[in-house]
Amino acid sequence: MDILQSATHILKDCMGLKKGESVLIITDNGMSDSIPDSLFHAAINAGCDSLIIKMKSRSVDGEEPPAYVASAMLEFDVIIAPTSKSLSHTQARLNASKRGCRIATLPGITEYIMTSGGITADYNEISRSAQKIKNLLKSVKTIRIVSDRGTDILFNVNSEKWQADTGICRDKGCFTNLPGGEIFLAPDNANGIYFIDGSIGDLGLLDSPIKVQVNNREAVSIEGQNTGPLIAMLDKIGKKGRNIAELGIGLNQNASLLGNVLEDEKVKGTAHIAFGDNSTFGGDVKAGIHIDGIMRDVTIFADGRRLDLMNFEIQN
Repeated sequence: MDILQSATHILKDCMGLKKGESVLIITDNGMSDSIPDSLFHAAINAGCDSLIIKMKSRSVDGEEPPAYVASAMLEFDVIIAPTSKSLSHTQARLNASKRGCRIATLPGITEYIMTSGGITADYNEISRSAQKIKNLLKSVKTIRIVSDRGTDILFNVNSEKWQADTGICRDKGCFTNLPGGEIFLAPDNANGIYFIDGSIGDLGLLDSPIKVQVNNREAVSIEGQNTGPLIAMLDKIGKKGRNIAELGIGLNQNASLLGNVLEDEKVKGTAHIAFGDNSTFGGDVKAGIHIDGIMRDVTIFADGRRLDLMNFEIQN
């Protein structure tokens, strides 16, 4: 599909845009104009009022937007945010959701991702898959992730906290990240070791894995090539930057590992763990930073039973 077709797909099929609604598009100087422009024109073609706000790019994912942007977000029916750094885990996004805005964030999206891969998925099928796996995990108290690399980490979870990002956001106050396709939660606790071997934040695809040791939900050690910038970003925040904020499982069969976390974390068969802020999805840490690390070739056990990541079944 071309970029205008994709923009129309996002607004109509994902967001359920209706004629006469107001649409705010938030972007920044780190993004190509073609993506916000296509969303603007798709909204106009749908008979809606639309506005583009272009701000200075944030320094890290999860950093709050300027006050004028946060204020504007409270005034629109639909918000689409193709920005270079994610607004997903910000208080501005959370407050706009509470106000009733329907919001989709697209941090780091490129024209390639906008027109192919995960964005083209059948989101109704993803929604069914998400509900199936949430049902499987509805009474689970522990999630253990292991891998041949040496990952062995145990999460204590509250099964009521599982959330689904299906790419469908048609109800008042809903929120999605596009391309969609994951279930995730803020874990109550985590202990063990894991290896990020897919991609992570600004580092993109990894040539060698990053080893993270976790004690009581804190990343007490981060080791690997070129981890200096990552450690600096986390430690600039302080202890909260090293919080193990999220456990997620990818569901999108059309997504592939590209070195862009926006799509990478949705790849079916992968899992991801994030550092930093989880206050916007049921956690207890406000950190102003949120960085996901993707793991491939992992095995997940739910209360000791193997979870089939491809067919979404529990195996004894």
